[in-house]
Amino acid sequence: MMGEVAAVENPASELRRMEDSGIETVCSFSAGTYESWRPDVADHPDEVLGMTWDAWAERLIGRLDFAITEECLADGWCADMAPYRADGKPILDAEYADRGSLDAAICVQAEELGVSVLSADRELTTNLGRCG
Repeated sequence: MMGEVAAVENPASELRRMEDSGIETVCSFSAGTYESWRPDVADHPDEVLGMTWDAWAERLIGRLDFAITEECLADGWCADMAPYRADGKPILDAEYADRGSLDAAICVQAEELGVSVLSADRELTTNLGRCG
């Protein structure tokens, strides 16, 4: 079993409890966005506010085992994940069915960019295809 948890909203003790129960955990975070509602909003130094994805990628690549993106193919920014690919990190992209379906051209593009793609509905309850 796998559970996705927001790192800032769960103490380390909860993650340990989940792992001790046999649940694999994937902690999510949003790099490069400012979310005023988060409990750690005051912890972000001014110099990181407004940083572009490229700047975050350089800070994060050594800390992450893999990357998960949303709609980088549809939005045209999968190539920005090249530093992860160059470092041997797997890249998984979720493309949502309401923006189109997977076809051979998208799968070729994903392969060229080194991205594995899953097509699903926005609730991630129905797997509609994959490539890569």
